[in-house]
Amino acid sequence: EGLSKLYGASILISERVLTGLEDPSRYRFRFVDRVKVKGKKEAVGVFEVFDGGPEESIQKKMITRSDFERGLQLFHSEDFARASVLFKEVLSVDAADAAARLYLQRAAHYMLHGPPPDWEQGMSMETK
Repeated sequence: EGLSKLYGASILISERVLTGLEDPSRYRFRFVDRVKVKGKKEAVGVFEVFDGGPEESIQKKMITRSDFERGLQLFHSEDFARASVLFKEVLSVDAADAAARLYLQRAAHYMLHGPPPDWEQGMSMETK
């Protein structure tokens, strides 16, 4: 629930759930982060599923999906400036995209201050 609010997503699923689906192509989704839950050693991939949301929102996320995911690749490669350009592009199409806004803020912060020394290119959750 906390992650859903953070990323502005109605439905978030783990990579394990996604790969366990009989036919993942039936769903509209995008990768949003790698998250390390308190008490776990490995971060897990987290995906936002758009289905169930307003059709206009789904269409905007589908249009911006490749820019968003490319922005994430650049972000995780610590190329925060180029990632910011892509997140701004996503927001120019879908100003309500909370995940793109969050990453734009993170990228700006890391450009000014650098990532933390223990940054594992994913978010750590302090609660289960």
